[in-house]
Amino acid sequence: MIRGVPASEYPAVEAKVWPFLARIQRHDKDGITAQDYHQMIVNRERQLWVLGDWEAIALTLITPEAVRLEWVVGKNRHKWQDVLDDELRKWGKALGKKRLLVMARPGWAKLAKERGYREMQRAFEVKL
Repeated sequence: MIRGVPASEYPAVEAKVWPFLARIQRHDKDGITAQDYHQMIVNRERQLWVLGDWEAIALTLITPEAVRLEWVVGKNRHKWQDVLDDELRKWGKALGKKRLLVMARPGWAKLAKERGYREMQRAFEVKL
């Protein structure tokens, strides 16, 4: 099950979301905090998706030409990964977007290729 959570319903599920936002903060390389992501959801700058029975969440961003899947955190990816991809493609088309962009860690590469994505760029990091 994949469910988009309207911003108006976010206060009712906020307590369940915080542990996931904390996990995103631990992985985020730009210094964006859980509180920042929380505020982006409240301000409708990011869209919240619940995957499975709160096994994971996803955050998306709507840009002028695309839907961007920015974060997915949780467990049991094999249970919902294909359904999430299908749902986001359908939603993006309904919004009139030209593409679905996925920002992902390396472990998602195999699935992305199997699902018809092409690699556009790679990100590299060095500690300063």
